[in-house]
Amino acid sequence: PEAQIGLMGELVVLQDLVIPAIGAHLALESWHGPVRGLHDFVLPVAHLEVKTTLADLGRKFYISGENQLENIPDKYLYLVNPVFEASENGLILCDYIASVKRTIGNNVSSLRLYENLVGKAGYHAIDEDYYSETGVRVTYLKRNTYLVDENFPRLTPGMCGGSINVSKYSIDAEGCEGSRFEGKIQ
Repeated sequence: PEAQIGLMGELVVLQDLVIPAIGAHLALESWHGPVRGLHDFVLPVAHLEVKTTLADLGRKFYISGENQLENIPDKYLYLVNPVFEASENGLILCDYIASVKRTIGNNVSSLRLYENLVGKAGYHAIDEDYYSETGVRVTYLKRNTYLVDENFPRLTPGMCGGSINVSKYSIDAEGCEGSRFEGKIQ
C-alpha cells in the first residue's frame, strides 16, 4: 500500500504542478522518482522531493538519508506533500495513471516515456484487476509545499559528525510549518 500511495502522490504532483509548469515531455524527463533518483523531480531551477501522506495517520516525512535534503548549488529544493484520505469511494492507482495519460495527450514519444516510467515505478497494466479488487482507494485532499532551506528541520552530511551516518530518519510535519511555501515553483 505504501508504494501505491507514494506513486499516486508523485502522479498528482506530475499532473497538477510539473506538467502545467514545463509541459508534458519535459515534465516526464524531469521525473526521476521511478528510477530512484535522489529527488523525485529535477527541474531547471528546483528539485522536488515528494512525500505523500494519509491525513488520518499523523503526517511524518520519511527521509532517505542525510543527502536527500542537502542544499543544491544554485537551485531550490522543495518538499511537496500530497495529502490523501483513505476512502471506499476513492480512486485507485489505475485511475491516477489514466488521468495523467489523458493529460499527456496523443504525443507518442511522451506516452512511451510515461509507460516506461510507470513501469519502472512498479505499475503494470496487467495487474489492473489486482488494483481494482485489493488496491488502496484514496481521495486526494490537498498539497502542502515546503521550501527546504536553513529553517527546515533536516539532517545533512556532517551534522552528526564524521563517524555517524544516518541512512533513514523521519520529520514530523508540524515542525515544517515555518517553511511552508505558498508561491509558484518555477
